[in-house]
This record gives sequence, C-alpha cells and structure tokens, in this order.
Amino acid sequence: MIPSFQIVISGIVQGVGFRPFVYNLATKHNLKGYVSNNEFGVLIVTQEKEATIMKFYNELKRRYPRNARVQHIAISEILVAKKFDTFLIKPTAENIAVNSLLTPDFAICENCKKEILDSKNRRFYYPFISCTECGPRYAIATKFPFERENTSLKEFEMCETCQNEYHNPKDIRFHSQTNSCPNCGVQIFLIDNAGNTISGNNTELFKTVSQKLHEGKIIAVKNNSGYLLLCDATNPDAVQELRNRKKRQTKPFAVLFTDLLQIEKYLHCHKIEKSTLLSVQAPIVILTLKERLDLALQQITPNVNTVGAMLPNSGTLFLISKLFQKPVIATSGNFNGSSICSTTIEATESLHTVADYFLHHNLEIQHSQDDSVIKFSNKHKQKIILRRSRGFAPNLDVPLSKSTDKKVLALGADLKNTLTLAQNHQVYTTEYIGDLAHYETYKRFENKVRSYANFFNFSPDSILHDKHPNYENNKIIRDLKGKNEAIENFKIQHHQAHFSAILAEKKMCNKSKIMSV
Repeated sequence: MIPSFQIVISGIVQGVGFRPFVYNLATKHNLKGYVSNNEFGVLIVTQEKEATIMKFYNELKRRYPRNARVQHIAISEILVAKKFDTFLIKPTAENIAVNSLLTPDFAICENCKKEILDSKNRRFYYPFISCTECGPRYAIATKFPFERENTSLKEFEMCETCQNEYHNPKDIRFHSQTNSCPNCGVQIFLIDNAGNTISGNNTELFKTVSQKLHEGKIIAVKNNSGYLLLCDATNPDAVQELRNRKKRQTKPFAVLFTDLLQIEKYLHCHKIEKSTLLSVQAPIVILTLKERLDLALQQITPNVNTVGAMLPNSGTLFLISKLFQKPVIATSGNFNGSSICSTTIEATESLHTVADYFLHHNLEIQHSQDDSVIKFSNKHKQKIILRRSRGFAPNLDVPLSKSTDKKVLALGADLKNTLTLAQNHQVYTTEYIGDLAHYETYKRFENKVRSYANFFNFSPDSILHDKHPNYENNKIIRDLKGKNEAIENFKIQHHQAHFSAILAEKKMCNKSKIMSV
C-alpha cells in the first residue's frame, strides 16, 4: 500500500469546469493521481511529497472556477494499492447517491458571445454554444452526477473537432460535458402556426425572426429551459395582441433588453441590480422607470412604474437581441397559472392560438423552468426573490441538521407550487411548477415527483403537506404511501409553513426544530 492524499470538495463543483481546473493545476505541480466526480462533489487522489501536495491544496482553496461554489473542502491521508504514473480525469462511478448541491443553468459567457458573432468561427450563429463556464446544466440533466451520458446531449455524439477540444487541456471546452457545434449538435427549426417550415441556415432563420418581430408578429421561442413568447416591446398593438391571445390582461410582462446600456436608457439601475442582471443566473430584475421613450409601457406594465428587465441568458436570445436591437417582450410560453411549455408537441398544441411563428430546437428539456424574478428593496437594496427558478433551482441554501438522516418530501402549495425534498443533509427545491388546479400542471407535478425519485434515487421516510383536505397535491400521498405504508405523514397549517420557511431562510432556528412545527 502506498501513502497518498485524498481531497474531497463539496458544493456546486460539477459541470463548472472543476475537474479540468484540477487537472491543469495538478499538472503544474507535477502531481500523479486522478480527479473524479463522486456523490459529495469532486474527489482528488494524489501522490507526491507532502510539501508539494500542500502547495497544490492551498492554491486549490484560493482559486477555482468562477461558477463553482465550494461548501466544504477537506484533505486526509489514505493508502492506495498502486503507484500512479500520471494524473488523469477518471470516469465517475455509476449509481451513486446525491450528497451535494446540483449545478443550475448558467447564462452565456463573454467568450461564447464573441465566438457566436465571429463569422470566421465554426460556431458562428450556433445558438447552443457553451463551454465549461456557461450553458444549460440542470435543465438537461436526467440524473446525477453531471456527465454527458446523464444529460439530453447524450443523443448528440461529438464530431472529431469537438472531441479534440474536449481532450485538449488548453481549450475552454476541455471536458465540457455540453460541448457541441453546428456539425454535430442541436438543430433549430422555424415554423409558422399553420405548420409550414421556413427554410434557411441559422443566420437566415434568426434574421427572419427579427424581421417578423419588426412586423409585429408574436414568436414562440424554445429557449434552453422552455418556451418564451416574444414580441416587439415598442409596438403597443403587438403587446396588446399578446395580452389578448394569452388571456393575461393586467399582469406585467418581462422585457428583454439587448445590453446593460439599453436598460439604463429606460430604467434606473443601481450597482447591485447591474451585477445581478450580469450574473451567471441572469434573472429578471424589477427596476423603476426612468424614461418611457418608445416602450409600449401601458401595455407592458399597466398602471405600474416598474419593469421586469432581463438580459439574454442563452445563445438564442443573444442572437435575437443583437439582430433586433430593440427591447422585446419575453414572457413564459404558457397560459396563466399553467406550466411553461417544454416540448415541440406541447408548445404547438398549447400556443398555436397565441404565436404566429415557432422557433423550435431538437434538444430535449428535462426540467423546464420559468425565469427567476428578483427585486431589491428601495432603501437598503435588500434582495427579495419573487420567483426562484432558472439559475437557482434546485439548490436551497438551508442544509439540514447533521442529527437527522430522514428523507423528507414536502408537497408545497396548490398555487405557485414547488416541491422540496431533503436527504443526506441537503435540501432541494424544484423550479416554479404552477397552479395545480390546471390539469396539465398537476400532471407535471406528478411527473416531477417521479422524476425526482429517479434523479435522486429517493424514497421518502416522511411526507409534509398542507392540512387543507381539498389541496390537489394531497392526492399523490395515496400513491406514495400505497408503495410504502411506513412513510410518516405530517399535516401542516399553511401559515405555519410560511413562517417556518422564513425562519429557515434567515437561519434563525435549527432546521430540525422547524420540522416539528
């Protein structure tokens, strides 16, 4: 047996370029061994003089990929059976249980923005451009850990050029699980609401989308995490028509702006609001109106002086914004209260009376998500999350007490439903699901329970649900308990649940005590 060192890193450390970073750092320090994903996050096993390893370890703690979020890092001495000859990225073991934060979706990075607009780059106008720092993660994940074979992208085999990037330690796509290009990757399709396909390459199709927006048309666009409905935010007739078709008469629409400079023409934007808009989560941020200018304000936010502003979070939205150059309505592709559409069939059936055109793609979305919505208080600029979804789901920063090993499933409310599950001292809350009074939304709720059971290899010991006997989500308890009568069932009064959630969010009491409320 050979003396070695083991380093375990937990947090958001998968799908962020952590293993490629470790590989290059280990190579710099001439270490031998391997790095791999495991149930806790990332595992490093290495052999070298202790002083050299400690230099590596200290540098590892000081700097790591910008999208990583390290919760815990620990080093220990172990014995291994063989001597390592080199350092490598080792495949992850199969069928491991989740015991770490999961990787949310990341907004398109600056490097990919430059490449997508470079006519000499092979990813010119390829909307699914991504690297280790950006792109869909949770939206396309089928199970844990985050490896290509555990995502929808497993259906797209990398071409030789993409493979060379994937294996090149100096490339920004070194071990990027979402790597693809126009030759081997996701394809887009532009179709009118009569079912006619508009032909053309990517550049031509995006120019057609921009042209149709200028004509006042409504476009249903399949983004990385679900469909959005777009129209010209400076065209009152187009925005009102969208309201009429979507049957959404007063609730404000979000507006997609081309860049921060354009936002600042129309809206007051504090330093912290700017940084939030430009963050990897790229949420909608509620901002106060500065100048109306050409915005169809009365149709966008009737009788309100604030606007929900967002910046492009994907290659698709980035290209549309760059070509159109004006603010665009970007609202969830659904009807009020129902879930956001995620498949071509679903969007065509649900939105054919709303959209004039559909921009589809053939990458399957596993976890459809609305855009997250954030507001900052006027006086102290305290962050208030109004809708916690894309970019944040499914992690929740309230780890369980180490004293409990129970697996808990909380069914949430009937309106604006989300699910929460807890296991292995971690808490996971789904993206916004919707109003369970809608049949399609309730079916999505049921499917989410089943998909999470598979995703997390999860069977609850306890179920938490509202005391109200007519809540729709209580129906699923019979199915869950029918398979396991040992499951405990806790009925919780609605307002107690709200109060306990606030205590947990503010870390004002022990979470195990909250469970007993």
